[in-house]
Amino acid sequence: MENFFSSSSLTAELNAIATQVAVHGKIPIEHFCLKNGSVTDEFGADRPGGKSHEGVDYKVGFADAIIAPVDGFIKRRYYDSPYGGFSIVFQPKDYSFELRIRHLCQFNPHRENAALNRMIKGSLDEHVKEAVSSGKVIGYAGLTGRATAQEGHAIIHIAAYTTSGSKFNPVRVIAYHV
Repeated sequence: MENFFSSSSLTAELNAIATQVAVHGKIPIEHFCLKNGSVTDEFGADRPGGKSHEGVDYKVGFADAIIAPVDGFIKRRYYDSPYGGFSIVFQPKDYSFELRIRHLCQFNPHRENAALNRMIKGSLDEHVKEAVSSGKVIGYAGLTGRATAQEGHAIIHIAAYTTSGSKFNPVRVIAYHV
């Protein structure tokens, strides 16, 4: 089993997550989208101002359905202005961590009223515990961050957190190929 130690305060939580991954396996990143995409940015990559990237960016098509990769719960839906779009907090059923999936549209922009998406900006913040089954649509890839309609793609950002709120590298729980 991989050693997840990053600080003494996280040891118990990260070891529990490591045990869950050993039992259930990593979640394939391809399970977030019905179409193939590609990783465009990794956890820890340099950012301006001495910051580092806090998740994994996955390039998908604009308005592609983003689906629950495994059975779990939507814990929160909200408009996240620093990340420029609709975001969700998803907790897989058999794991004690959360995935924050950002850069989404709440509604399919090809089929829903675009004004509806604009209306929720700045006002949506729902704390829920909605059970979702693997394969259920939980959002749609939006044009946020550095993605534009001219590029013909969108990027979803996936960050991993312990249930107490500490960030960790999603490569520990998500299987992806660069």
